[in-house]
Amino acid sequence: MPTFAHHRQDLQTVWDAVLSAIDPALAVNRALRQSVSPISTADTNALTLTPVLAMGKAAIAMAQGFVHAVPNHRAPLLIISPEGITTPPPSHAELLFSDHPLPTTRSFTAAKRVLTFLQTIEPADTPSSAPHLIILLSGGSSALCTLPHPPLTIDHLHALTRDLLSLGLRISELNLIRRALDATKGGLLAGALPEGCRALVLTLSDVISGAPHDIASGPFSPNPTTNADALTLLERLSLTDKHPQIAAFLRERAAAEHPPATTAPAEPFSRVDYRIVASHTTAANAAASALQRLGYSAIVRTGFECSADAMAREAISAARAASVRRPAAIVFTSEAFVTSTTPQPGGRARHAALSCVEPLANLAPAALLSIATDGVDGTSAAPPTPAGALITHTTARAALSKGLSPINHARRAASDEFFRSLDNQAATSHPATITTGPTGTNVNDLLVLLLPEK
Repeated sequence: MPTFAHHRQDLQTVWDAVLSAIDPALAVNRALRQSVSPISTADTNALTLTPVLAMGKAAIAMAQGFVHAVPNHRAPLLIISPEGITTPPPSHAELLFSDHPLPTTRSFTAAKRVLTFLQTIEPADTPSSAPHLIILLSGGSSALCTLPHPPLTIDHLHALTRDLLSLGLRISELNLIRRALDATKGGLLAGALPEGCRALVLTLSDVISGAPHDIASGPFSPNPTTNADALTLLERLSLTDKHPQIAAFLRERAAAEHPPATTAPAEPFSRVDYRIVASHTTAANAAASALQRLGYSAIVRTGFECSADAMAREAISAARAASVRRPAAIVFTSEAFVTSTTPQPGGRARHAALSCVEPLANLAPAALLSIATDGVDGTSAAPPTPAGALITHTTARAALSKGLSPINHARRAASDEFFRSLDNQAATSHPATITTGPTGTNVNDLLVLLLPEK
């Protein structure tokens, strides 16, 4: 029977099960070998000559999964990845490091390299039974690969992205603007494919909707939004005066009734086979299965796209429901956001945990893990950036007794400050702050609330 004494071991078991389920290498390997895939086991030999493009936080691991499934691969393999990933790339890969979450000159360089890479694809050189190009796509690519439409510059997009992130936009809103301003998004990389090129896109989804146009801002997917949509959103956010060059660019394109930011014809998309190999539901199901093996009844809710505060309220409400019988566990997956006019170090996962501190003190016994599956939760006042936080009814009570105010810190979006103060004052062997380092995968955030037997 699950008890509070084993909450850390139980949460570690759940976290290990989640990471295994969303392991990019295993997910790609499974996708290539499934019978529903256009590429069966017998066909993998045909992929030895197929070029591969991998982009995103999970790019290196996804590339490793591909090479494991196709061990004799000897075609070009280009990887665009953030730094800090400990997984080594395949030996024959070309690896370019880029930056996230703000685009930089390295993002610009990466985008230019991707375009030249696509231009080298020769469909005639690939057997007719296989795609001419494999694309391994994961979250983070929007910032890692950035090519502003002229006359805009990378500095313009860097400054705008910084402001948009501070406002706590939904990813769908952020990517709507990105697609209008960037020559690698909204299907434009599909338009850059050579004529007749067939592509298979295997995606590790970091967005709740799983919409192809929102994963990495849809480089190989049709764009459902327009330049006028982007301008309207920018106006609603009162950012047009602060970013006049971007506003002028969007006004010009919208006034000319320019089509959506995707200027590629529809034809390339019919040659792009798009499939998701793992997502937030994969993580939630893995967590639930692990919890059930441990003896908890699991209550799973997925697909939250709301503020971190709202998600925390939902989690506490679910735990307090009369129908809940201990031992039980609440599992949430989310794409939460944090809104702040004066951005502070911290992240969505820790903010959700912060919002649970006060009510958790009255849920004894209880333990909550709120964590970013990529291992990097926003920003930090000092490296390394934490992945999330683990709090219990005892740590919640300790925080309140020491005069730490979760409400005041939440209002300032200062979760990093709160948990650092808590850990410094508590001085225990088990800090509330959880640091994993980059995991090499990303399917958004996970919250697990344990309610062991009393």
